[in-house]
Amino acid sequence: MKKLSLIGVGALVVALGLVACEPSVTTTTSGTNTDPTTTTSQEPAKNVTITFWHTFGQSIVETLTEKIQEFHDLVLENENVNVTVELSYSGSYDDILTKINNGFSAGNIPTIAVAYPDHVADYLSRETYDGQYVVNLEPYINNEEYGFNTQPYLGDEEGLDDFIESYYQEGTSYAKEGVFSLPLMKSSEVMFYNENIISLALTGNSNFQGYKPTPDFIPSETNIRNYMENLTWDEFMNFCQFINDNKSYFANTIEYPAYYDSDGNLFITKMYQNDIPYASVDENGRGVIEFESGTARTQAEQLIADLNAEHEAGLFTTKGVEGTYGSNNFTEVKSVFSIGSSGGTGYTVPTSGTFNVRAVKVPYDNDNPIYVSQGPTLCIMNNPRYSEEENSLRQEYAWRFIKYLTNAEVNVELCIRGSNGYVPVRHSAYESEDFTSFLLGGDIYAETASVILDDINNEFIVSPVFKGSAELREQGGSIITSVFTDQKTNITQAFDDAINETKIAMS
Repeated sequence: MKKLSLIGVGALVVALGLVACEPSVTTTTSGTNTDPTTTTSQEPAKNVTITFWHTFGQSIVETLTEKIQEFHDLVLENENVNVTVELSYSGSYDDILTKINNGFSAGNIPTIAVAYPDHVADYLSRETYDGQYVVNLEPYINNEEYGFNTQPYLGDEEGLDDFIESYYQEGTSYAKEGVFSLPLMKSSEVMFYNENIISLALTGNSNFQGYKPTPDFIPSETNIRNYMENLTWDEFMNFCQFINDNKSYFANTIEYPAYYDSDGNLFITKMYQNDIPYASVDENGRGVIEFESGTARTQAEQLIADLNAEHEAGLFTTKGVEGTYGSNNFTEVKSVFSIGSSGGTGYTVPTSGTFNVRAVKVPYDNDNPIYVSQGPTLCIMNNPRYSEEENSLRQEYAWRFIKYLTNAEVNVELCIRGSNGYVPVRHSAYESEDFTSFLLGGDIYAETASVILDDINNEFIVSPVFKGSAELREQGGSIITSVFTDQKTNITQAFDDAINETKIAMS
């Protein structure tokens, strides 16, 4: 497979993340306490503990736990250092953000944290001096002894240029100079659909005439697939209206034709697809809310009004409104479409096998199919509870561990054995036999990965990160939630409240 070339994904890129990619998980703490004598006859020269706070579901945790053990054994054998990695499930991305922000003063923070780039920007904004909380990775990247492509025993056989450019650049797009995060796996929003119902809707039967996207539409398998792969948002809403009007023919359980998991992603995606200014950073590194006033504000309010009309017509709803992930309703045939992270692909497959699931890119506005880029980013943290010597030791081996997780072989395993929907972050991973075979496998996970790699074609949203950018995307989602649920007296009030809350976080 040829190497991928992506456009730069600014740091937001999904910091937009809005949701943890997997709806339900079990808290897991995993350590590697293997008896050193099983690997070496010497006593370990050092004992190192790395705490790792994550958002992962059980399938990723199982694969990750295997990799932790392998990493432990490799380091013990090659360096005579006994490394324990303690995994701790810490809720959603936003839960980790809150937990870390609350833990700075007491030193209750991890060595490695899963984050979105705008969360890392928040951590950096809390610092009174450089390196107080977030470790600049540049000295590790450029280190002659243990930088990239220096430790083959860890599978570290490729240089920095092996990272997909835009994924790596996320970690450099902060107000401070340096590299403060590295990508682990990537995902994006995709649309899953119930193939059985869609086939019936477009083909029709003796009880009703099928939906005709165009007068000359012929409902063959190929034409149905092509139609689903190229839906605009307006076409999608028209199709949802047809399903809504005829849902008694499809399934009496249908409540809304479509569910959208992330209110915040919906807000940001619609803003960018419609060329409505969202946010920027001024010359002092401070964030600017571009839709606060003027033409952008008028356009943004109209955008929400249009979406609300479609919600009130019963065409789609969101997780913010319903309080549950769309995959739950989708598998219970309460919806026909589920729009969410590719990282949650496994949750869209009904355990009973009652219908077939297919994946396509999300319907788009304005002939502008650009999307948020999600997936776990990792940062290394400096804990004020520990001495400089202890922090330095933990951070050095946390760096080795991140290198190990992002080598091509391990990265592919995490994506195809554990994540069920994420894609690797290195060029060499895409060229591997394992990943190529995976894409040819033909299951829903392979199809979802192909949507990200081929159909979305790396057209990701570029948005800046700054102090308060995490709150801005959260408040953007709250505008949709509050308007859809009539919690605000009017749309203007919803915008005013969201902007004021964001400004508090930016101050």
